[in-house]
Amino acid sequence: MIIKYPKKLLEKLKRYPSKAVIWISLLIIFAINIQYQNWDRENKIIAWDVNHYYAYLPMVFIYNDIDMDFISQGGERMTKHYWPIVTAKGKRAVMVSMGLAYLYSPFFLAGHGIAQLTPYAGDEFSPPYKIALILSCLFYFTIGLIFLRKVLRRYYSELVTGISLLLIVFGTNLFHYLTEEPTMTHAYNFALISVFIFLITKWLQRPGIKYALLIGVMAGLIALIRPSNIIVVLLLVFWGVSSARELGSRISFYFRNFHLVGIMIIGFILVWLPQIIYWHHVSGSLFLYTYGSSGQGFFFDNPQVYHLLFSYRKGWFVYTPLMFVALFGFYFLYKNNKGLFWPIIIYLAINTYILASWWSWWNGGSFGLRSFIDMYGLMAFPLAALLTFFLKQRSLIMIPALLILAALLYLNLFQATQNRNGALHYTMMTKKSYWDVFLDMTPPQSYWDNLVYPDYEAAKQGIYYSKTEIPYGLEKQLGMRGWQYLNKLKDSISNQPDRLEEIIRNNTKSAPIDSLIQIEAMSIFNKIIDNYYKEKP
Repeated sequence: MIIKYPKKLLEKLKRYPSKAVIWISLLIIFAINIQYQNWDRENKIIAWDVNHYYAYLPMVFIYNDIDMDFISQGGERMTKHYWPIVTAKGKRAVMVSMGLAYLYSPFFLAGHGIAQLTPYAGDEFSPPYKIALILSCLFYFTIGLIFLRKVLRRYYSELVTGISLLLIVFGTNLFHYLTEEPTMTHAYNFALISVFIFLITKWLQRPGIKYALLIGVMAGLIALIRPSNIIVVLLLVFWGVSSARELGSRISFYFRNFHLVGIMIIGFILVWLPQIIYWHHVSGSLFLYTYGSSGQGFFFDNPQVYHLLFSYRKGWFVYTPLMFVALFGFYFLYKNNKGLFWPIIIYLAINTYILASWWSWWNGGSFGLRSFIDMYGLMAFPLAALLTFFLKQRSLIMIPALLILAALLYLNLFQATQNRNGALHYTMMTKKSYWDVFLDMTPPQSYWDNLVYPDYEAAKQGIYYSKTEIPYGLEKQLGMRGWQYLNKLKDSISNQPDRLEEIIRNNTKSAPIDSLIQIEAMSIFNKIIDNYYKEKP
């Protein structure tokens, strides 16, 4: 019997290669996490943005203190991991919403229970907690793949579905966020949106209270993790709609079933209710824009679409070229299934505009444009449509096409490894640095010299690639960032009366003195940059 069962399982997996891809992917990702052992590294798993997402859990379950007064009593250990904002009411508040904490919570509680039996008791940033969070990511990721497979199989063959899932997992930066940074939001939202697509297909087949409530809860959770993902509700309107006439019918359908739409709204509100109560407690308002306190926001009148997609700093298609190839699948979606084409292309367009309008469109430190990962469940459809076309062609076309896809998968895995090893910088990449280290794990000195640190303060004003963003090699010579050196030059000019008098005397346009100092300092600064490049071989 013990021998017979694995045989049956293997036979089943042979018949259903897409299922085999799911379980083999999980095993590989699990094994890589064990190999990396990031739970033993201080700056991994619960670090950077995850400090915010995670803060709700110890705040509630360990310290029982939603005002976060425990931070004042914990010294450096607390200030290292807890980074609250202070509201107008004078209270501390977690900077992000609590959606991801919901998903962490069952695993956190298990990790907390285990930690009490070990020497790690009393340290909520210790390995038992980190391992629990890693397992949470792998759990939700697997659920997402299972439901994505279910929807893909409605439209595509077993083989196409299996290859599509394989490419999404290993051919995109999702791989990095399953192995190197599994506690970030992206693998979770990938899973939730994949489940959301499945729920929509079920709802459209059989409208009822059950799916209405599940859709509302799922939409609420997706938006609570990343509020800009509220646009998933558009899929309710456009999924399966292939013409303007069908769109009108869909809208009429929702008006006829307004009571079920009401249940969706109730489900959405129930998910958000704890967040609203928390915000009211810390700020006195039902809604709180926490990012405003640090000057972060959107510039909808200045979207950086080209840079978002093609820049060497973090361009989506540069670091995840498989997604550029997937775009060609939209042609086949339009040709063969407009009911899939329209919802996905509309979602992609709106999502791209939103992401390009965020002040830090490059997502800070990351591997590739990580915010796009959330919608890879949707991008699996044009990819599958393209694969369907390739697999129907003669070997002369099919084999080279599949080899290109395999090469892109390899490139993604190689670049993810580069990123892990520091050979692909998480935020300072330039065209020169990229090609200096292309397919090379050992960066030459020129790679380091040509890195450019983004000017975050300028970005908060909607100014990108400012002249004060200078190569790292020049920064080392100057001993400071470009904007710092420019300010130093301006201060120096301001403190030289004779020079100021000469500048004012030569002013023929009656410009303000501050502008004249800025122009003079910028002139000197540009000469320094020009000389730096002239000295380079």
